[in-house]
Amino acid sequence: MARAIIIRPGLLERLRRMSGVVSDAAFARLLGVSAEELAAVAAGAAPSMRFLAGISDAFGLSLGEIATIAEPATAAA
Repeated sequence: MARAIIIRPGLLERLRRMSGVVSDAAFARLLGVSAEELAAVAAGAAPSMRFLAGISDAFGLSLGEIATIAEPATAAA
């Protein structure tokens, strides 16, 4: 199975608190993405490069601070 890029656990919530932005729409605008994309990534979807770049630009974080590689779950035999 393929590995996936994911946002580091808890990062979006920490950044939202730090920014003081409470609405999803406003936080998505801050990142330069749609509210739908924000919701999808928050639910575990792989982020786009635009999403990653938006976090990097808005908060001055490197890609390594934002995302990690998720190993696929192995099925029990």
